[in-house]
Amino acid sequence: MVWSELLCFVTDKCNVLPVDDLVKICVDFDSESEIINARSAVDSTGVRLPKRNMSSDRLRLTMEDIVKCVRSIGSVARVPCEEFGPASASGCLAL
Repeated sequence: MVWSELLCFVTDKCNVLPVDDLVKICVDFDSESEIINARSAVDSTGVRLPKRNMSSDRLRLTMEDIVKCVRSIGSVARVPCEEFGPASASGCLAL
């Protein structure tokens, strides 16, 4: 099981916010390493997201891929995550 606060946030908000708004929030407030780690966590489930290394807009495109993936499969597992803070109070995505 891999903990990703970013995936937790995306899981909680993906059905509430439009994809473009959610992607913008994540790209603006999360670091490149958090986005890449979230992508790796999704990849570890067997879902292969396209690599965006050559694009100048790779973080936005990677976040779009992550959000669309989470929207299509839903959360893999919901576990209580109160100890991780307010963003995760309703549960988190555990991969």
